[in-house]
Parts: sequence; C-alpha cells; structure tokens
Amino acid sequence: MSRTNRPPLSLSRIAANISKGSNAKKTVVVVGTVTDDNRLHQVPKLNVAALRFTATARARIVAAGGQALTLDQLALEKPTGANTLLLRGPKNAREAVKHFGFGPHKHKVLLSAWQLTGREETMLTTARRNPTSSPRVASSRRPVVADARVVSRSKRLSRIGTFKDLVLAVMGLLCGCDGSSAPVPREPIMHGLAWIGTYHRKEN
Repeated sequence: MSRTNRPPLSLSRIAANISKGSNAKKTVVVVGTVTDDNRLHQVPKLNVAALRFTATARARIVAAGGQALTLDQLALEKPTGANTLLLRGPKNAREAVKHFGFGPHKHKVLLSAWQLTGREETMLTTARRNPTSSPRVASSRRPVVADARVVSRSKRLSRIGTFKDLVLAVMGLLCGCDGSSAPVPREPIMHGLAWIGTYHRKEN
C-alpha cells in the first residue's frame, strides 16, 4: 500500500472519536502511523492497533493504561473484527496537495524556486515563454529551405543537369553527334539520361 493511502493519525483525533457515543470501549484500528500530539494534555485509556507507532505516542498510550497493538496481535485477539473502530488520517493534508489543480480562483500555492526540480523548472519556463518571441532552433514554426540537389529519404535522385544536357543527350542517341564534327562528350549524355529518368519517375 502506498504512503498516500496510509496517512498518519494523531492521538488527539483518536481521542476525539473515542469520546463519541459508545466508542469508548472499542479498539481503534489504524492502517498507518499513530503520532503524538503535544496539544493533547491528557491521553485517555486507549486500545489502538496500527501498522506503526511513534515512540512518544506508544509511551503515552501505555502510560495511560492502554494497549498499543500490531495488526497481527489484533487478528489473534479479535479474529472477527468485532468491537473495533476503523479510523484513517486526513488523506489530503499533505504538502503536495496544496499545489494540485491550478486554475482560476483555486487559491493554490505556487512552488518556490528551491522546491522545483530541474524537470519542473524546465516545464514552467517553457510554458511561460512568450508566443510572439522568436522560435527556437528546433521549432517546427521555423521555415526550412530544402536543398533541391540533396538526396531525399526515399533515395530518389535529384534532377541533374540542364536543358542543354538534355538536348545533347537526345542528339547523341539519335545521330551519334551534336551537329558538329567533334564527338559528343560522355558526361553530358549520362547527365541527360539521369535527368530524363528522374524527371519521369517524379512526374509519375
């Protein structure tokens, strides 16, 4: 069981519940820790079974003529659970509960700088950033200019060469020359072929 579900219970609360009606002779069962309360000047005779007792709380219960039992001892003494009173401490009395549920008119307490962990401080700083400020380096709002000659993720070839390379490639394929007596260079032909194939795949 988590510590949140077993809150401590003070002797003053136990004494206040025992004094009501016919609870005076019942055994108080606390699934948690029984703590002392200096504001309680006189402790009545109590029979309390709990997971744990503080040293001062146990001493005051025993000094008043009561019993401080464990839950195993309670199970042997009262196996049916008859004549017992099950109590629990205030579950929302923790310090952390004061900072839950921020909103308008909630009257919540803001954590101070020394109480914040590194992760919480980063989250608050990010939340308070002015939306009109310049975007961060890794922000998706910053426009990115893609290089047209860079190979994409799909491994497609970029468009290589110019229109002149295309003309030279077509002329070289058809007649084996470019209209002059000089032979057609090999590199423009290869670039033109790559350009035609890439253009055809991207258009389709």
